[in-house]
Order: sequence, then C-alpha cells, then structure tokens
Amino acid sequence: FDMAGGFSIAAWNNPTSIGETNGRILVKGVGTSTLTGYGFYMDTNQVKFYIDNGQSVASAASSITYGAWSHVVVNCYGNGVVKMYVNGVQSSFTGGTQAPHFIIPTVNTRIGNRCDGTDRTFDGVIGDVRVIDHPLTTTEIARLYNSGEGLIYESLGPIMLDSGGYT
Repeated sequence: FDMAGGFSIAAWNNPTSIGETNGRILVKGVGTSTLTGYGFYMDTNQVKFYIDNGQSVASAASSITYGAWSHVVVNCYGNGVVKMYVNGVQSSFTGGTQAPHFIIPTVNTRIGNRCDGTDRTFDGVIGDVRVIDHPLTTTEIARLYNSGEGLIYESLGPIMLDSGGYT
C-alpha cells in the first residue's frame, strides 16, 4: 500500500538484551540500507523509529524492560509527525521524522534484523507484527494492547497487513 498518507507499525516484543548494535524489530529497505524505507528498533531500553536511513530518528521516552513483554506502536502521519506508544500509552519522544513519501512499497521487509544483513539482530522474541495502512487511533491501539501478548513467531514470520478490522 501507499505509505505516503501515513501508517502504523505495531508489535509485541520481549527483548533479552539490546541485541547486536540496536536490534531491529522491523525494517523495510534495500540491502543493508533503509534509504527508501524505515526502521523500528531497540536502542538501550528504548524503541526508536526512522525513515530514509536514519536522517531523522524518533525515540520513545518510555523504557522497555528486558525479559518482559511490551507492546509498541509507532504512528507515522503523512505530514511527518510521529507518535509512539508503549503498552497502550502514548510516550513522549525526542526527535522527529521525515514525511513517509520516501518509502517504496516494493522494497524488502524483514523482522528481527536488517533487510539483507545479519548484524542488527534483535535478541529476544518478536510477536504479532502488523503494518497497518493508516495511523491507528487511540481506541485501536488500546484494543491491540488489551488483546493480549499476540501471536509468537519463532522465526522471521509473515508480515501482516491489516485494514483495521479488529475484533
């Protein structure tokens, strides 16, 4: 889908550690670069999000606890505004991002590492990853969070596109 109008990424994660140099939760890009995509990753005990190879990075202020499940959501709006949520609550954040018109829908997407690299491994378990074709409302975020710990993918499982029809 065309991401220029905005989108959301949601995932459950249970990190054991930071992983290898900022362990990736979900990345979209070409090769080891995300010049035409985005990155959603762990840095210390925070989640971060960037578009266009990290030209501008948004960081959630809320901490992620190692060894515990956390639900993380990033809303990226068509005008470049980013909002991040940790466990259903909007987190203040530092930084910003660029408008998502740089994202090419057909480039590679990968869960748990860089698109074509093996040096940004997420250390832990990632589950119920969703890329959604619009920024989620706070009601939709609460529904996802309150639905439980999601489905666990033991390997680099499927990317789920969701139109927002939650039950």
